[in-house]
Amino acid sequence: MYKPVIAVDIDDVLADSTEHLRLQVNDRLGIDLQPHHYAVPGEYWGYYEKVWEVNGVAHRITLEELDPIMVEDQSDVQPYAQAREVLQELAKCYRLIVVTARDVSWEPATKRWLQERFPNMFEGMHFAGHEKGKLTKGQLCKRLGAEWLIDDNVNHAHTALDEGIRVILFGDYGWHQGAKVHDDVVRCKDWPAVSEYFDGIA
Repeated sequence: MYKPVIAVDIDDVLADSTEHLRLQVNDRLGIDLQPHHYAVPGEYWGYYEKVWEVNGVAHRITLEELDPIMVEDQSDVQPYAQAREVLQELAKCYRLIVVTARDVSWEPATKRWLQERFPNMFEGMHFAGHEKGKLTKGQLCKRLGAEWLIDDNVNHAHTALDEGIRVILFGDYGWHQGAKVHDDVVRCKDWPAVSEYFDGIA
């Protein structure tokens, strides 16, 4: 039986990555920034740095300092509520793949995390590079035969639309506020909303 392909992002879609980062930064710096501090309007690129700048700690932490954690062990990163249950249902009618813009140095730990949190659910994991000449997420999704992309990044969403791929913009994040989102992009704030969307087209 033919099953259409859904491509799924990891950070802030499968994984509650911003919350993990918040806790890591609080622990390292001995501060108490709360989730609402990471929900203010801002551009996607450089978003965390802007949060730290506004809260007076940008000089004390960098993303590069946190990178080794994700390279070595991601077991503390929590999956989003109901993601696994919704994807298990979708897997009955769709093929599921992961398409991420993470650095490839995170690949081994990411594979371990996916297998632990979403065992045998995805047919493959694919990395879309940022470097000049690399495929955009949309181009990679098209090459992989994906008909949908579920992502939190408006720019990635638009690259998928450019390739004729249907897009779900996941979540309700600070970097969504004020962003110009194409009318053809479907907004789903959480995994139950994703389930409802696919129920409506079944």
